[in-house]
Amino acid sequence: MKWGRALYMITMITNLIYLCTGCERNDLCYDHPHGSLWVDVDWSGLPEGLPLPEGVRISLYNGKESTTYRDTYGGNIVSTDGEHHLLVFNSDTEMILFRGMDRLETAEAYLDVRTRAPYRNSPATKAGSRNGIYYPPVSRANERTRSEVLVGQPDRVFATATTTVKVTYNETQTHDTIHARPESRVMFVNLKVRVKGIDNVRECRGSLSGVCRSYFFGRDISGQETGTMIFDLEKNNNTYTQTVTVFGLAKSPQDTPAEEQIQQIVALEFLLKDNSVKTFEVDVQKDIRFDELKPEAEIPIELEQVIIPDVKPEGGGGFDADISDWGPQQDIPIIAGGTK
Repeated sequence: MKWGRALYMITMITNLIYLCTGCERNDLCYDHPHGSLWVDVDWSGLPEGLPLPEGVRISLYNGKESTTYRDTYGGNIVSTDGEHHLLVFNSDTEMILFRGMDRLETAEAYLDVRTRAPYRNSPATKAGSRNGIYYPPVSRANERTRSEVLVGQPDRVFATATTTVKVTYNETQTHDTIHARPESRVMFVNLKVRVKGIDNVRECRGSLSGVCRSYFFGRDISGQETGTMIFDLEKNNNTYTQTVTVFGLAKSPQDTPAEEQIQQIVALEFLLKDNSVKTFEVDVQKDIRFDELKPEAEIPIELEQVIIPDVKPEGGGGFDADISDWGPQQDIPIIAGGTK
């Protein structure tokens, strides 16, 4: 009985070997031979001190898109024989979305629309602001700026795209090696606001209009579709500061009608300790050197001293005490079920 079972197993294994060795390679790979392509990702262009990305997305284009995900330094991917376009970028992004990825020339990282509820006493609430940003009646903000959608800031994106990669099918399965060196595709806006009376402020938030909403990988340019970026500011002595990443800042051609011009306007909202809201705005486009904008560039925006009036906490009192107002320390033992 045991010999019969052993003979049966030997027969099955023999048949499997025959089937595997009897197949043509092209039959298994459909109508195109496949090459083995090794993508070596070089991160020497990463800014000093920045942690390495957790992985990469590798896309090949040869009439259609073929995408593979690999770890930080790339790896082996299977590709059809022939000439391809190659796109490599870090895959650990969270705040950006992608579209047009089926072709390199349309492959685009973009920012989705966001919302932000106005403060309870914000002028934007009373004015019925179109996008949640308050621009006063005497504002320089034109119709285009008032209608921009709100966006957040993009992740740090590092990408590279090549025009032609030739993959050759080889029976010995040797690897064609492509060296990819992703580089930064974002820049930075450094905002600094000097505030007189900053002790009367609970918090501050701001927005910047005319921010590019996207970046095209294949063309290595920022998209011209714009949005108004929203962000919170951080208190630092007598200033409020924030650094935000952007794909770029857009500017209209000179012959564009005034109401359609792209504007860079900083709008600030200060929530005071009495829960009232003070708003300020500044047109900063004249201070931006558009010819110097490039990835990793820093764009400084410094606003002159904003004056905040003295206010009392809402209700005439409120709980806004220093540590000295707490009185003498008392030790209260805690036991299960309550205090003793």
